[in-house]
Amino acid sequence: MNLTNDEAEFLSNLQKMMREQTLRVPSRGEKERYPASDLENLREFIFAMQVARSKNEDRRNASYLLLYENTPLLRLDTDGQRLHTNADGTTIPPHTPHIHIYDEHERDHNAYLLPDAFIDPLDFFQTLRDFLTYAKVIDVDKLRIPRQGGLDFNEDIHR
Repeated sequence: MNLTNDEAEFLSNLQKMMREQTLRVPSRGEKERYPASDLENLREFIFAMQVARSKNEDRRNASYLLLYENTPLLRLDTDGQRLHTNADGTTIPPHTPHIHIYDEHERDHNAYLLPDAFIDPLDFFQTLRDFLTYAKVIDVDKLRIPRQGGLDFNEDIHR
């Protein structure tokens, strides 16, 4: 789907509510999608949040996405493995947390340093909550995000 920048910005700025109150954290090498809807009732279930975790042991390497249908409006990478060179020639160094924002000309190619709204990009649970807040999800405080995998099933303590 091709959106204009105005359309993408409008969709990104709509207040959203998660359709499920418990968000399952994906195991390493997997991803999860979480349906969300807008509060303006423009169309139900138009948004999905997606979280993908790297296969390696390093929990810092994760991606968080806000999707409209299958178009990424926002993507946060906590540990980009390579140098990002933007269309204007600016760069983001490897292993630097960064965000991609939809652009009708560049898609989500350009990367930007994280805004101050992200408290600790190396903390998986905090970053998930910060990303949901940044994406205008209004019920973040009501969400339950259990940690899963092996025997370490613990409730997210970052609420």
